[in-house]
Amino acid sequence: MVQIATANGITVIASVRSSEEAQFCIGLGAKMAVDVTSERVAHKVMDFTRGKGVDLVIDIGSVPPSENTACLALEGRLVIMAATDQKVPIIPSKLFDFRNRF
Repeated sequence: MVQIATANGITVIASVRSSEEAQFCIGLGAKMAVDVTSERVAHKVMDFTRGKGVDLVIDIGSVPPSENTACLALEGRLVIMAATDQKVPIIPSKLFDFRNRF
């Protein structure tokens, strides 16, 4: 997925669980890797994007839903690809910013 995205000009920020995974993702073309075991993903993403957030989060179940939604730019999209506990997470609507949506 990283290689397809970068080949299409998309900047990829990967969430990982080890330095080995981080090196692997960077090697595939990710611009940054955030270790979810020791860092707040939303803080790192917002720093990297200078407060803008990202246009798309592809959730594979490694980051809590509240962190994913906190990473989104205004009108960003959250795509849930997998859930580690075999359930689609329930995301409270209060986690979304509905300004300028209607």
